[in-house]
This record gives sequence, structure tokens and C-alpha cells, in this order.
Amino acid sequence: MRHLFAFLLFCGALLQPGTAAADQHANGFAAGEDALLELANKPWKGDFDGILERGFLRLATANSPLYFSADGLDHRGLAVEVAREFEAFVDKAYPKKARNLRVILMPMARDEILPAVAEGRADAAAANLTITPERSALVAFSEATKKDVREIVVTGPAAPAVADFDDLAKTALHIRQSSSYYEHLSALNAEREAAGKAVL
Repeated sequence: MRHLFAFLLFCGALLQPGTAAADQHANGFAAGEDALLELANKPWKGDFDGILERGFLRLATANSPLYFSADGLDHRGLAVEVAREFEAFVDKAYPKKARNLRVILMPMARDEILPAVAEGRADAAAANLTITPERSALVAFSEATKKDVREIVVTGPAAPAVADFDDLAKTALHIRQSSSYYEHLSALNAEREAAGKAVL
């Protein structure tokens, strides 16, 4: 399944508030949103044709100021901008199948993103995720947007100088276990341990 990006845009009531017609419109809109969210929270797995048939896409992303932040109905972040562009693209590329395609942005902790896609709790993910063999066995990735990325060690002003891995083994490392850095570090430690060197 090719993972795609889009965003659910919340639309305000078009009628003036304070009238019976406006109240009816708002109530109907809210009921529709509730029904959509209830359906979106149910696990489901399928391809892009299935997404078009369902009429919405669930996009998992990182809950962070860089990718997604919310202030009421004001949503900002890279995932929001990319998703809006993609929604417009899909609407133009599939005018009959994707009429008014609704897509729900699902911000979550980083260690939940890939499991959510693999378990059918989200249809796609947008969070600058590194492609690794372990992750590729779990989900399908799109074409890489950046290649030959280097990983660097970040230290503080009081930290000792780090010139090589042996220096790094003398200090403590803090790495999120769900990150690709942890996978790479585990592989490096296996090599160092086999060579009789201290692990990082």
C-alpha cells in the first residue's frame, strides 16, 4: 500500500449563528464529525482505493511544534502544510473518486506512529521517519525525501571531548528506544562487543 498524506480541514458553519437554520446546520456538522471520528478510531487496513471508497485518510504524525501543533481550530506544522498540498493534489488527480476526500490528522508520541500504521489505527504517517530494514519489515515507505543522512553526537559545554567511539563509550548516551538511532547503536554495539570493545 502506498502511504499518502492529507489533512482534515475543519470548516466553520456557513450560516450566521443565532438562527434556527444555523443551529440545525451546526448540530448536523457536529454529528457528522463525531460519526467520522468514531469510524476513524476503528482499526482498518486497506489500499489507496479502499481509502478513496471510505472517503477519508488517517494520517499519523509527531505531536510536536515542528510537525503539528493546535491552538483551537488553528493547526500548524510541516505535516499540516504537506497534507494540505497533498489533499489538493488528490482532489485534482482523482476528481471522481476523491470528491471531498476527508483526512484526519492524528498527532501522537513518536513511538506510537509506526505501530499505529502497522496495526491499522492509521493509514499513513508523516514525521521524517528514517527508513531502516526493521521498519521496512513493518510498514511500506514512500520514496526517501533525503538520502545519505549523517547522525551526529550532541553534547553539552561541560561534556568531555568525543573524538571516536571509544571516547563515546566513556560517557552516558540518552537515546529514545523507538528511534532509528537506537537501532543503529544496537548494531554498532554488537560489532564492538564481538571485537572485545566497550559498548556505547
